[in-house]
Amino acid sequence: MAYIEGEILNRAIGVFVIDLAKLSPKIQMLWKGFELENQNNCKVSEGFIKNLLMGEWVIQYWIFHALLEEMRVINNLCEAMSIPKLFSHTYGTQYTDMPEGYRNILLPTMKNYYDFVLVLEKLVVHNILIKAFQKDSVLIKGIERKDKEGKDKGGIVMFKEWLLKNVKANFDVDEVIIGPIKQVRKIRQVPAHELTNK
Repeated sequence: MAYIEGEILNRAIGVFVIDLAKLSPKIQMLWKGFELENQNNCKVSEGFIKNLLMGEWVIQYWIFHALLEEMRVINNLCEAMSIPKLFSHTYGTQYTDMPEGYRNILLPTMKNYYDFVLVLEKLVVHNILIKAFQKDSVLIKGIERKDKEGKDKGGIVMFKEWLLKNVKANFDVDEVIIGPIKQVRKIRQVPAHELTNK
């Protein structure tokens, strides 16, 4: 759901009353605290109505496809800027072209969750080519691979440094881009140190 406040479109969460009724009174009151005063300003997502109310397939762009397409677009932009592509490999959006395990988690177990995060890390983090950060081009400044001590910088460190040097953004690059990438890597390390059978 979304609601319009002035010119700004904000997202809101909609739930079925029958689902709320299954919750404990304490949790119901917690939900009540977040209830919007004027729900007439809300517009329910068309995909939600089609899928959950009408039982129809949603043909809007799937988030899994969106990420793959975005990676392809970024590589094309790199080529247009005369720098090496950012991702070493891009994938198609046909079911058989997508990486194995890169899809909805149908059974919400910890094992399936960590398996998905592993695929996501390989798809995004391990797929980054640091060559893209090292080459100068028109209006693009490359960065050095070595740090002050002469050691190789990691891919995420180089990505952050390159973004801060070349991109003027009206948002916090660390919070919006680098933070989520680091979070994926951090979550991925959990099953590397723990046994998971649930």
